[in-house]
Amino acid sequence: MCPGSVRVAVIGAGASGLAQLKQLLDAFARPNTPQLDVVVYESQREVGGTWFRSSHDKKKYIRHTDSDGQLFFSPDAENPSPMYDGLRTNLPYDLMSYRDFPMEHDDIFPDQPAVERYLRDYAKKFDLYKYIRFNTPVKRLYRHGKWRIETDTVEDFDFVCVANGHYADSWIPLIPGLDSFPGEVLHSRYYRCPEDYAGKSVMVVGSFASGSDLSRQLAGLNLTGRSMTVYLSSSGSTYSPPPGPDDPPQPWREYIRNVPLISRIDETKISFEDGSQVDDVDTLIFATGYRYSLPFCKAFDEPWKSTPPLDRIDGSLSGLSMRQLDELLLFLKDDRTISFPVLQYQIVPFPLAEVQARLTAFLWAGLFMLPEHLNLPSNPSNHHSTPPATPPDTPVRKVVSMRQNLVFGAPYEFIYAEYLMDLMRGVDGDDTPSHWQRIEPWRRERRADKALRRKLLGY
Repeated sequence: MCPGSVRVAVIGAGASGLAQLKQLLDAFARPNTPQLDVVVYESQREVGGTWFRSSHDKKKYIRHTDSDGQLFFSPDAENPSPMYDGLRTNLPYDLMSYRDFPMEHDDIFPDQPAVERYLRDYAKKFDLYKYIRFNTPVKRLYRHGKWRIETDTVEDFDFVCVANGHYADSWIPLIPGLDSFPGEVLHSRYYRCPEDYAGKSVMVVGSFASGSDLSRQLAGLNLTGRSMTVYLSSSGSTYSPPPGPDDPPQPWREYIRNVPLISRIDETKISFEDGSQVDDVDTLIFATGYRYSLPFCKAFDEPWKSTPPLDRIDGSLSGLSMRQLDELLLFLKDDRTISFPVLQYQIVPFPLAEVQARLTAFLWAGLFMLPEHLNLPSNPSNHHSTPPATPPDTPVRKVVSMRQNLVFGAPYEFIYAEYLMDLMRGVDGDDTPSHWQRIEPWRRERRADKALRRKLLGY
């Protein structure tokens, strides 16, 4: 390493990793910054992360039960992408675009191939490919003076951005008796198309984005003459509210039977929190989210041994909520030489990744220093006038409670982003481009327009 140079590693070439790479190149190209030596490690053969859908991905899996009775699955090949046939974004293309590379698309809500192409075009536009080592999974990340990364080789870095994504370690709640269910059990990550379940009785567990979309796809088979039963199990709150008077017809809705959360399973009998039961389900599809996973952070290595940000599972770190984060929910507590971008939920990910990446790049390039005391505005969704009468008593409710500090949503995601922008304001002063000073009003309006999605997507 040349004197005055800085080595940075980025783990992952998905949307967050690409944003971080681009912002690093921009920041270190400024006057009076060190020379940048940056490497991006990507386990797949192309950029895109979760949006990259390999033509060779598999949906077949082997069902296991661990010592705690928790179901988990081992795919028969590399972990498949969670993308499925017919998937379209639930965010308008202009809202989800990077600030400095607008997406152009005929459909307001692009499909998965369009987003995959967009990320490839972004990498080409800014000449990012030459920094990426494809088919190079990181095996180990730990402190050895500097940050040490092991792949088939060993290299040391001054800074590391962990952008490995959060859609790889699927989570199925530990429901009493689940292992007794004789039918098919899978996570939504292994779902590929509704035709695989034609003529069956399917229960989708979880009614947020994926659960709502999958249940809509499955119920829609009834409109093509292929009869099937679709249950949607949820806590009552739904991502897809009933249609309003100005919404288009949604004939598939009549084929979805909404039921409460599952309380227990006794072979074919499924019981719900309200005491009701059904016994005609062939397949359970859990659209219940993912664990955070850092498979290259080993529990016996430092700093993970002393201050693990996740639970220790099979020697690596995995869990339902991240700990040991700094006040910005971006860096490791007491160590801002390593970042964990876009851990947050209910956000528009690409633009938020850009803001976090810009702050990280400016900080690591020495363009500014964070104040000793940070006063991040509080998130209203984390404060309740009265505490719940009883603690969460089901696996699904418990995980919601555990993740509360990382659940943003609008408008807090904009409050958070503008706080980061304010911290960086001194770098360019009055010359700061307007889109790096404040969230544009049109973004707020677009984000709040739920009717547009219902009108064009039907849910």
